[in-house]
Amino acid sequence: MGRAGSNPRAHGLARAHLLGNRTTVSLFGTPVNTTRTYHRFSDMDDDVVDAGILPGIHFRFADEVARRQGTAAADWGSATSCGIRGKRRW
Repeated sequence: MGRAGSNPRAHGLARAHLLGNRTTVSLFGTPVNTTRTYHRFSDMDDDVVDAGILPGIHFRFADEVARRQGTAAADWGSATSCGIRGKRRW
């Protein structure tokens, strides 16, 4: 499964806002013919961060900053477009 499985981050985090963090999701990766099941969106995003770091493509700091920016974008989008107010459900 590649990094594109959960990008852009704001999109994935917006799903977490609408469905809650504790939502079971299964993703099938064609190149490796494997299905991964996640019981939390945050676990899936942890794997996305590691997928860029382990092969040496990204630095952890860059991906953690991108994750925070995605969270902020999802917070803003949920509050302004989706009619969701208040704290995240996770």
